[in-house]
Amino acid sequence: MALSAKLSVSRRTLQKWRSDGIIGYIKLAGKCLYCESEIEKLQKDSYHTSF
Repeated sequence: MALSAKLSVSRRTLQKWRSDGIIGYIKLAGKCLYCESEIEKLQKDSYHTSF
């Protein structure tokens, strides 16, 4: 499953996050690969509990 689908964001949003340094990545054979721990940290930092 693509990361954009898993996070429910567009591919352009992932590109902006890469450009802004929000998430790190490596490019291998034309594909962007992300560190799972960074994605989990992003999810944890962005989580807001309901009232």
